[in-house]
Formats: sequence, structure tokens, C-alpha cells
Amino acid sequence: MLPAERHRQILNLLREQGMVQIVDLSERFQVSEMTIHRDLERLAADGLLRKVRGGAAPLATAVSPTPLSSDVAPHCLMCHKKPRRQTQVILHLADGSQQHACCPHCGLMSLSCSNLTVTMVLVTDFLYGRTLTAQSATYLIDPAITICCTPTTLAFECHEDALRFQTGFGGQIHTLQSAVSYLHETMRLK
Repeated sequence: MLPAERHRQILNLLREQGMVQIVDLSERFQVSEMTIHRDLERLAADGLLRKVRGGAAPLATAVSPTPLSSDVAPHCLMCHKKPRRQTQVILHLADGSQQHACCPHCGLMSLSCSNLTVTMVLVTDFLYGRTLTAQSATYLIDPAITICCTPTTLAFECHEDALRFQTGFGGQIHTLQSAVSYLHETMRLK
């Protein structure tokens, strides 16, 4: 693939996902991480994106980089645990700031019980660690394992992965909207 085509696809992914990571792009395009790093440098120099640690963000929503290690991660806005890379959720707010949640359970709960003006939510695919928009994920709620907060809520990029995980561990499959509703009802005091 020519660099120009790769650049075009990187920009398309950035528009779709809200953020791209060097590791993911390297795998996707079957090129070295250094090649992707140079691609992002070029696109940033052209004013088409903003480089952040480990990847890139669009200019319109460019914010501070996503923490890549737990020693620098902020605390969860709901339960105050430190987010883990495998389950973290990032809420982009209208004022350009970010809030972090330790897992999809806390991230989705914050959508229904806070007065934050959230413009974008990024979740982490539980199996592969890829960042994706909350709307594009499939959620598995209350499998027979506890990963973080309860009921355990896991995000998957691929619906089939969620179904396979459900086969082994049980739980209920949800879209974003049904997951938010289910968690809100489950956690509400009666």
C-alpha cells in the first residue's frame, strides 16, 4: 500500500474512532510502528491531526494523551479505582477535558447518573485492548467472572467475540443503549 493511501485510511479511522493508536495501525497495515510514527508525524505537520502519546487524536477533539500505564492513570470517576489498560473507559467532555472510568460498568453508569456533558466515549476491547467508540462496541454484562466492578461489564469490538465469551462464561449481550438502561435499573435503589 502506498503511503498516501495509508494516510487516507488513517484519517478515516480517526474520524470513525475518535482516536487511533500506533500499535493498532501497525497491525492493521502490516507495517512497522516506526512507519506509522512517521505517517502520524507527517499528517500532524500537515495540520490534519494531533499526535498524542502512543497515537493520534483529531484536531477538533485533541486532548491530553490517554495514559498507557496504570502508574499515571487517573482515578475512576465513579468508584475511584485506578483504570487498567484492559478495561478503561475515557469520556471526552464538551469543555475538552477527559474523565476516566476503570471499566465499562462505571463508564456506562456515569452516562446515566452524572451531569457531565459527554461528547464522546471510548471503551477498550476486553480481548485485544483496542480503543473503540462506545456506540460500536458489544457489551457482555454479568458473566460468571469478576474483572473489576460488579456486575462485570465487558466491551468487545466484535459481536462474535462477545458471543463466544458468553458461551464460556454466561452473561447477557447488550448494545450501548440497552447496557446503559440495564445497569441503571440494576444499580437503582428500590
